[in-house]
Amino acid sequence: MKQVYIVDIDYLMSLIIKEKPQITRAKLYEMIKEKIAEFGNLIDEEAAILIIARELGVKIPSSDVFKVSKLNICDIIPGLRNIDLIGTVIKIDPVKKFKRGEKEKKIWKIAIADKTGSITLTLWNDEIDYLIGKIKLGTVLAIRKAISKKYRRAVEISLGKDGTVEVMPSSDKFPDYKGLIPKDFVGQDITVLVKRVKYLNRNSDKILYIRGLDLNGNIVNLYIPYVIDQRSEDIKDGDFIFLQNVCLSKTKHNYLLIKYTPYSFFFKVNIEDNAIKEKLNKKYEETSKLLKMDLDISGEVVYVEPYRMGKCFLYIKQYNLVFPLIAGRDILGNLTEILFSNVTVESVDLTELKAIKVYRTNPWSSLLVNKKNTIETEGIYKRTMIIDDDSLGKNWEVRGAILRSEIKCDVTGNQAMVALRFILDTGLNRLIAVSNNYGVFESITGIQVNELMKKEYSRETIFSILDFVKDEIKGQEIIARGMLMKDEANERYVMILRENILPINISSEYEYLLRCMQELR
Repeated sequence: MKQVYIVDIDYLMSLIIKEKPQITRAKLYEMIKEKIAEFGNLIDEEAAILIIARELGVKIPSSDVFKVSKLNICDIIPGLRNIDLIGTVIKIDPVKKFKRGEKEKKIWKIAIADKTGSITLTLWNDEIDYLIGKIKLGTVLAIRKAISKKYRRAVEISLGKDGTVEVMPSSDKFPDYKGLIPKDFVGQDITVLVKRVKYLNRNSDKILYIRGLDLNGNIVNLYIPYVIDQRSEDIKDGDFIFLQNVCLSKTKHNYLLIKYTPYSFFFKVNIEDNAIKEKLNKKYEETSKLLKMDLDISGEVVYVEPYRMGKCFLYIKQYNLVFPLIAGRDILGNLTEILFSNVTVESVDLTELKAIKVYRTNPWSSLLVNKKNTIETEGIYKRTMIIDDDSLGKNWEVRGAILRSEIKCDVTGNQAMVALRFILDTGLNRLIAVSNNYGVFESITGIQVNELMKKEYSRETIFSILDFVKDEIKGQEIIARGMLMKDEANERYVMILRENILPINISSEYEYLLRCMQELR
């Protein structure tokens, strides 16, 4: 096979000029052209400069010269040995750890490519320790004495007994990695100032959540499904990271959502200019206030509803307002313990869910219990037909029809969390009525909570019963009693029900209407 020399021409020219200062760079370029012509254009610039250096008596360190067979990736078949190969890194998988007997092993797969195709390079243990942290997408690797084999219908290479892998100097002679990866995965590069970061464990992988700003001041949200380099674990607020080949999209609030693909990669970078960081930090503060991001909400939890996908819906009372919040159950802990406790939920964002505004926790959010459950106080409930802002923070009794409802019951062991939420139409207003009170739940559904807690009822059976009840109570007229609040995010009225629902008594309602008419005269 034809031999090819891989060298950094500019670097070797500098070595020659340093040893032979009488030779200018222009003269050296001329000598290279003459040498190529002398060999009938059968050698390239790399080989020519090595010949010139030898003729001039300039010693070139062997580490600066890499001689390989001109083997294309498409030529590699299973069973080859002593493969010498040059390839550009296009995909970096996470390092996987496993145990074989008492020893822990590591395996790392890296996809490399040239103009003819791609192949997976498999590295093990010490080979990983040597290379990790030194490569990124686009890094050119020089591989010596590799072996090839078939694995799951594809050909892979790994290092032989004396095999080595080295990082090559960057050169225009190697193709850009984005031209070598599948077109559907070609993305963009972006630098991000990290403002919030959270690592989570999922099975054996580490998941990374990041919020920050790009250099143009756009808010960036990023989810990385696995962390490759253990050194990335020290990423913290205030660091800059460089993301390679990610897909970018904008939300309606001009957030940048970054999609991390199998052909993406990231690493920390140093930006010494403090003015850039100060400018971005100021921009982040301004944007956070404008979009209501990274807020802390404090108050009394007056309603908790098990939601889907491991989340809960809450109302947090602050003076005469309630803040609607969707939070992960991993943050909340035991639901019955936080109900009517005074809490602070840190770092939440205002967002929109099905045309309704709610606050949502982030992976880096946390909940602090300031004061444990307070006793729910009863009061005197005054009847009213008109609801307005002057009614806030007071106990009222209102008549209305149930339009739409959500009924939940979460049974765990000998505990049950019931949640009731419905729209109540009073004729003059529509309000949201909510309660976790057993008595309220039982008076409107006709179901005894103790019955639902019986062991013979499966979760699916409970869901079916509650779905049936939802249809049954729709349109039902009731008298609801509770404290009136206002939803801070949606400017709508919310009643926290604290007393059992009353049925409609026709004669009492007639007398009440007569009194109202007399008062209006």
